[in-house]
Amino acid sequence: MLAHLAPELRAAFASGTAPVHDRSRLPREFAHAPNGHEGSHHFLADDFATAVTTRTPPPLHAWTAARYTLPGVIAHQSARQAGARLPIPDHGDGPGPRTT
Repeated sequence: MLAHLAPELRAAFASGTAPVHDRSRLPREFAHAPNGHEGSHHFLADDFATAVTTRTPPPLHAWTAARYTLPGVIAHQSARQAGARLPIPDHGDGPGPRTT
């Protein structure tokens, strides 16, 4: 899966978790499971499962993703239009409390 990455980058990608992560909130089954992005995959899976079981929005949801992604999409469109200033739409906070 990581064969296309330089060997020195492979270890950094799959080497456990970042110090900022509170591993105590994860199920024991995740302790030695393969991971990536410094541990974020396990936390995203746990956030999703918690959201489903509690019927609450996860911390990272479609509206959060849009807030981070849309500026890049609009910047690309701007670049294709000689740097024209384009508005970045705001699609609101989505369901539930705003988490970012």
